[in-house]
Amino acid sequence: GGVGGEGERCPIVFISGIGIGLVAYLKLVDRWLEEHPGREIFLVDLPEYSLRFTTSVSILSPLDRASALTAMLGGRGAHFVGHSLGSVVISWVIRLAPEGVVKAATFIDPVCFLLFHSSVAANFVYRPPATPLDCLVSYFVAKELYVNNALHRHFRWQTNLLDPALLEDIKGVSVVLSDHDHYVPSQAVERHLNLEAPKVRTRVLGEHSHAQFCVLEGSCDVVMEEFRFADEATIRN
Repeated sequence: GGVGGEGERCPIVFISGIGIGLVAYLKLVDRWLEEHPGREIFLVDLPEYSLRFTTSVSILSPLDRASALTAMLGGRGAHFVGHSLGSVVISWVIRLAPEGVVKAATFIDPVCFLLFHSSVAANFVYRPPATPLDCLVSYFVAKELYVNNALHRHFRWQTNLLDPALLEDIKGVSVVLSDHDHYVPSQAVERHLNLEAPKVRTRVLGEHSHAQFCVLEGSCDVVMEEFRFADEATIRN
């Protein structure tokens, strides 16, 4: 594993959300490389959600995906970071991988909480676009062939839902929400986590929409603060 200047650190596993793939998160990856030279960073792309020009995409089951990530790490624990749909993959690893694989977790704009809340699926898949940005997301992302198939045929809320109680035994957990998120009911998620998992640290980005942290330096700073909080717990404990 990689060793940073402040002591040995577990690997970072970053899982992207729906969109153009990992390129949207290069600002965040650059920050990790700058602060943790020599540390292992695994960047996980979900091909069915990454707008790829291809003739076929294989969709792994939750168990197969969790097993593949565990094998990738060689049985070691890691700090998992997931944005949007990437949070669902973290929920699979927490529930299906051996204990200790998730040493810390940072959730950004997570969709894995309150999936029984009607607004989550409805807002992304069914809500008519109301703004020019909504139109772009609807027609070029949500309705893309493989994304559309994955969401309508393979997204099972009861499998993807994460019970906050399962986070209580993880050393460090941070959750970053966006105040004006059109897809995640951020205020409801914050209340839910504060009630069901009071040890989990939550942070709300004011006046931010879903994924806006990717393009704003200040909000990327906040995400890094929350990442550091969760990361330090793996050293403290």
